[in-house]
Amino acid sequence: MPKILRKQPDDNTGFDVHAALSGRHVTKPSPLAVIIMTATMTRYKLTKKIPTIDVDVSLLKTIETYLITNVPKLFDLTEEDVRKKYSTKIEEVNGEHSLGLIEQYDNTMFPDTTSRVTVGFRTDSYRTKLDIDIKVRFSKDALSSDIEIDLFDTNPKEKAVGILNKLENIINEKKNLNFLFHPPFGYTGAC
Repeated sequence: MPKILRKQPDDNTGFDVHAALSGRHVTKPSPLAVIIMTATMTRYKLTKKIPTIDVDVSLLKTIETYLITNVPKLFDLTEEDVRKKYSTKIEEVNGEHSLGLIEQYDNTMFPDTTSRVTVGFRTDSYRTKLDIDIKVRFSKDALSSDIEIDLFDTNPKEKAVGILNKLENIINEKKNLNFLFHPPFGYTGAC
């Protein structure tokens, strides 16, 4: 870790390097502070398969609420920062809907022609070098349903695992046993 000699805020910028390194919100980092912050940041990416579940609009609203209200607190972002970058994509046989929030979707159920639903957000900041990419994908093909979290931040593994655990708790409430009756292609049962 780089050695910091100055404990007082930089007289030219009013920026406190110690505040930046401790994770407190800073408004005007100097180029030196950005270099120091970047040196302490690392990337962590994880992907976890999702069990077969019943996907409906209420589940997506619950996930959306968690991602917009709780995740920003981990990264010193505002809910508005995430809300602006949040997206919902509903893929059907004949095309796809691209929405911001799921509340913009008119129905409570998805049509039978829906093949995939993806929700999440990506935000990055040139100023602080923070990069967050969170996607939750639900697919008719159980092997293609997953949670993907990619973070470039301080302590990214700890934050990614915490987000994953909460998303799994939300999703597991809708778990079903469809995989027993409709195994993925290539799997056969004993006859």
